Formats: sequence, structure tokens, C-alpha cells
Amino acid sequence: MSKKLKISYSFFKNTDLNAFAKSVVASLTGNANFPTAQDLVDTLSEAQVAFGNACTAALSRDRNKIAQRNTLRTDLLTCLSSLASLVSSIAQGDEEKLVSSGFEVIFPTHHTTMASL
Repeated sequence: MSKKLKISYSFFKNTDLNAFAKSVVASLTGNANFPTAQDLVDTLSEAQVAFGNACTAALSRDRNKIAQRNTLRTDLLTCLSSLASLVSSIAQGDEEKLVSSGFEVIFPTHHTTMASL
């Protein structure tokens, strides 16, 4: 059964999302399995740094800073989703490549029906 990457990470809390994005950047920077993904990795890195800084600034509870953090969160989630899609496309279900990306690997569920028994 082919492995896939989780594409949506909107369920993460801000601190967890920031740490996850940083981990993905570290896993994909210079990763020989995904040489064509480096431009998107650089974009993700920039989005992660901006989001991390915005999270720190939003601790002041200033409404404008919270709004900026929320906008940058959306940008970061978009970058993660785009990069996960590209990595999935390149890896073609190869578990070793998928795991090396730093993204969460999921196993498609197999539904058993009475007809298949």
C-alpha cells in the first residue's frame, strides 16, 4: 500500500506549527531526494522565520500583531501544503524518501467490506 504525506497542518498550535515547519526546513535543506524543491524550502524557511517572529510579537496581545501573526500562519500553512504536495509528487510513495522529508507520513486506510471477505 502506497504511503502518503499529511498535507494539512492547521490543527497544530502556533508553537507546534513553528517547530514543525523548522524541522521540515532542516530535513529538506540539501536533501538529495528533493533537489528541485529547494526554492520552496527557502520560501518555507522565510515564512517560518516571519511566523516565529510574529508569534513572539503577538505575546504583547496587541490586536494588530495578533492579526499579523494570523495572516503569517495562513501563509506558512500554504507553504507547507504546497511543499508537501511537491514532495509527495517527487517521492511517488517511496517511504524512505517521504520519511526523509520531515513531513508526517500517513498510511492510507484499508476499508474491509463484507463483499471483500
